[in-house]
Amino acid sequence: ILWTNWKLAAIALGFFLIYALILGRLGRALRKARKKSLEHLGDMTGTMIQTFSGIKVVKAFNMENAQADEFTVHNEHYFKRFMRAIAKKAVAENTSQFFIGVSIAIILLLGYDMVQNQLMRPGEMAALGLAVAMISGAIKEMAKSYNRMLEASAGCERVFELLDQPRETEHETGTALPAEGNGVEYKDVTFAYNGTPVLQNITFRAAPGKVIAVVGKTGSGKTTMVDLLCRFYDPQQGSIVVHGVDLRDVRRSSLLSRIAVVTQDPFLFNTTIGENIRYARQGAKDDEVIQAAKAANIHDFIDTLPQKYATPVGERGAKLSGGQRQRLTIARAILRDPSILILDEATSALDAESEKAVQEALNNLIHSANRITFIIAHRLSTIRNADRILVLDDGKIAEEGKHDELLAKGGLYSNLYTQFNA
Repeated sequence: ILWTNWKLAAIALGFFLIYALILGRLGRALRKARKKSLEHLGDMTGTMIQTFSGIKVVKAFNMENAQADEFTVHNEHYFKRFMRAIAKKAVAENTSQFFIGVSIAIILLLGYDMVQNQLMRPGEMAALGLAVAMISGAIKEMAKSYNRMLEASAGCERVFELLDQPRETEHETGTALPAEGNGVEYKDVTFAYNGTPVLQNITFRAAPGKVIAVVGKTGSGKTTMVDLLCRFYDPQQGSIVVHGVDLRDVRRSSLLSRIAVVTQDPFLFNTTIGENIRYARQGAKDDEVIQAAKAANIHDFIDTLPQKYATPVGERGAKLSGGQRQRLTIARAILRDPSILILDEATSALDAESEKAVQEALNNLIHSANRITFIIAHRLSTIRNADRILVLDDGKIAEEGKHDELLAKGGLYSNLYTQFNA
């Protein structure tokens, strides 16, 4: 167009700039509407996942209709937002088509007027029409691609908000944790959540081969104390020393490679039994996996299954009982062969028969000359043989000693033990 007639080229450029401004404004509205619709889609999906995950609770409380109503509300909100996004997309595309059509008509009319006034030759007018036809097609495709890009970016934005979160780089600097040493030592450790004290002046030492039990009322700081050992948080005061090295000077990845945790809520991945055990050490051989299962008292059960170690466990281990899931997590910890073992209420959710089998598996895991074991327990009968029992009260160590010694004192531990056996 510029070669044919610079005046028409200038007019076409002006129309293009106006079109770009209109397209940008409509595009921002479309992107905002699409983002809102995806947020409501997330709410709807979350409600659906939550309902199916807790389907037993939903049925037990006869809440199927209530959950269906909640899903319907989220679904209607999503539908309304989605239709708004579709409407804005239609407005953007049709406005683009209309503006392009009007612009082409004006340029061609101006060109025709120039031909009539002998300011342009007919051949130049024909070239102008061909050029306008080619450019209009390209502009239409560009507009469609721009709208598709905006729709995709609305979904990507929520993903990138997560991906752009800063990494905890301060935890990935420092030295590697020695494989062996003189154990774990808490030195005057104090920690608080949002200014509320949780642990205050915690001081004790645990040598390799020892079993340390941590007991106390709910909210006394038991789990927080071992969370600090895993360096999920750093203490505000004091220090934790493992094998002679302050944890602040240790790479957290190196620390966690020496730790295994067994919790009261065993988590299994939706894969096979063998792969769930091997999760602790990806390169473990089949014989090592089997030995870990035997030590966890779960091999005999696995051997009765048609697919044996290739048996899928289902979502979160749904195809297994609570005791079987717990023993699989113990087998995983045995395969890890950690320097530090943390048992956080590992038997609290089990019945008596399952607890006995799990306790036998735990005994196989605990007894090691180089392993330090921390046991958090409400069932005080499970910690009778601990080398030391720490009794927490309001974030402080109120008592410490062996089972018989603490019972003889008649203090807080004795009261807890009496309540448990009452």
